[in-house]
Amino acid sequence: MVELQTVSLKKKSKKVKSGQHPKRVNKRSPASESNLASDGETSHKLTHQQELAAIAKNDPEFFKFLQQQDADLLHFNESDVDSISAGENGDVSVTAMESDADESATNETSKVSVDDDGRRIVDQPSVDALREAFVSSEKTPSWAVRAAVKAFMACVARVGANIDSPNLVINDDKVFEDVIRLCFRHLGASLYEVLGPTIKWTAKEEPGDREEFSSAVEGTCIDRYKRWRKWNAVAKQYLHALLLFLNEVQNADVVVCTLRAAAEVAELYVHFSRLSRSLIKAVVRIWGRKTLDCRLASMLVLCKVVRVSKHFYPTVLKSCYLEYVSNVREVTPETWSLITFMQKAFAEIVHIYPAVAFPYAFVYVRQLAIHLRNAMIAKRKELIQTIYNWQFMQCIYIWAEVIVRAYSIQHEETKAITELVYPLCQVIIATMRLYPSMKYVPLRLHCIKALLLLQVNCNVYIPTLSLAVQQLDDVGLTLKKKPSKGKGTMKNVHVNCLLKASSSQLEDAGFRQMLVEELFMVHLEAVYVLRSSCAFADIVRPFDGQIKRFLKSCMNADYVRLFKSLSSKISEHAKWVDAIVAAREVHLNDQFNLGSLEASLASSESPFAKFYQSWQACKVQKESTAQMFASKVTSKKEDSAKEDANGRKVARKWQEARTELPAEVQGNGNARDIHAGSGTTPKTTRKRKKLKAANKKVHNELTLEGDQNGTDDLVDFVMSDSE
Repeated sequence: MVELQTVSLKKKSKKVKSGQHPKRVNKRSPASESNLASDGETSHKLTHQQELAAIAKNDPEFFKFLQQQDADLLHFNESDVDSISAGENGDVSVTAMESDADESATNETSKVSVDDDGRRIVDQPSVDALREAFVSSEKTPSWAVRAAVKAFMACVARVGANIDSPNLVINDDKVFEDVIRLCFRHLGASLYEVLGPTIKWTAKEEPGDREEFSSAVEGTCIDRYKRWRKWNAVAKQYLHALLLFLNEVQNADVVVCTLRAAAEVAELYVHFSRLSRSLIKAVVRIWGRKTLDCRLASMLVLCKVVRVSKHFYPTVLKSCYLEYVSNVREVTPETWSLITFMQKAFAEIVHIYPAVAFPYAFVYVRQLAIHLRNAMIAKRKELIQTIYNWQFMQCIYIWAEVIVRAYSIQHEETKAITELVYPLCQVIIATMRLYPSMKYVPLRLHCIKALLLLQVNCNVYIPTLSLAVQQLDDVGLTLKKKPSKGKGTMKNVHVNCLLKASSSQLEDAGFRQMLVEELFMVHLEAVYVLRSSCAFADIVRPFDGQIKRFLKSCMNADYVRLFKSLSSKISEHAKWVDAIVAAREVHLNDQFNLGSLEASLASSESPFAKFYQSWQACKVQKESTAQMFASKVTSKKEDSAKEDANGRKVARKWQEARTELPAEVQGNGNARDIHAGSGTTPKTTRKRKKLKAANKKVHNELTLEGDQNGTDDLVDFVMSDSE
């Protein structure tokens, strides 16, 4: 039986001076100890309540101070005494705790299993007791929090992390999973509960409230939490173990769950500078290298950290940019969507504190301009390669996305970032003109797409149509040469994932078709942006002439038909715009009048708008067909691989079965050879029966094994989806 000693509170003999906090005097009462020995646990509880009532009656000021500073003392229970004593001895174990708060009055501890090294083994009843303590209790017992932290540290030690393992060990996989789920679900909120935060943070606060909360967090931890001195060591142990677990796990679903648990306790991480920087480093690595779900969860963690503490914002900003640049060296159709997500996520991070991010954005855009200037002056191959690569092009894309996001917010703090649109456009146009080679037509198309992104969303005029028409000359020179014989198989090449076309690709008819279609879509986008301008006819007239000149020089009927439809729609839309402008009275000084005119010209019923929508529908249908084809090719490859594996397995089974047969049966070959033989003696019949029995046995084993494998695969698939 565990004997509990009462804690009696004695009133001070001196009065508390104004401006000073009264001190608590803890003394052991001999009378209360004798009452415990004689009357048991019930009399102890009554004595404690009577003492509190006496303090509240005789010294109200001291009782009010206890309520504000140490409310746990007023809500005294047995579990607190057990957890404190066990924490001082350093041997808290899940199996040594009571399974239920109501049954704890019996003061009986369960038997503890110990391994060969003397460590206590965590079993399923212990986990059930912890779960019951977290779920059933209105206020989480302190012993449950300490025990859960130590059990989680044992889980981290089990996965191979370099951690000082407690005197606990977990050997069962189910217990391991239950402890991880329990800690991720309840331990974060329980830590906040035992720490007793004085300010609660919510994601729906205004920017001013967020800055006020951030300044409060950057203050002393003692002011931030009521019981920081008592629980900071336990909190740090859990945060450190969670970080190590995040670095060790590889499964995408487990990584997402771990990131969610880290986001829940991000407010605690910011009080430990070294742990916070390690967390940012690990999360940024996941943000740049894992699956889309993992990147999304890591994005939430980073946003939570920088919103809680503004001090780590520059570290997060620079780390994310460097991780982005280092992971865009190669671009494939599979990674294009991930890169686009990183661009949008980085734009969101920049605009959390745009005033702080502007100097970094200015420096990074200036670095692009400096590299470009060096390449333009020297004209050396290695300097040109520093510009004509995926890292430089993706940096252009990401800053274009940042500027577009700044224009969409329309806030006073983002005004400085919007001013970077002009230098970025100058960098993009100079990049196009750096090395005018036909092989770099795909790169110049990417530059035009970045300019179109800025033109559409930033409400600025950029001569994208002029730059697009200039590319027709290079494409026309390429089309003058006939494609090589035996080629035309590069129809599945993605021009979006290319910066430079090789000589063999330029000579291939399939690649030429993809390149011309991509150039046509760029022209279509550039004209569609200008459709609502009242000066549309004057803007497109010179470019329409260049398009017609290209049609005369082009010998391919498909390409001529494609651009001829574009030229005819441009002429039709120009006449439609002139008719509307002539029918209305236009005042160039009246901005409201011009705005209403442009709104009417941007109607979806205009000739070019209908033409653009039809082509967009064709593009979407073509992309969906390509995805279906790619999925079919992938499934065929997987099926062929499975068939090869099954064929090898069948061959191995037949070989094993033949080795188990008698030597005389093996010498006669398979069943077909036996049937073909002319012998009908009883000896031959016995050999034939043995071989048939062996064949039937092997066939049954293979069928049964195939059914079992199919069932196991289905179960694993369902489990992975449910997790």
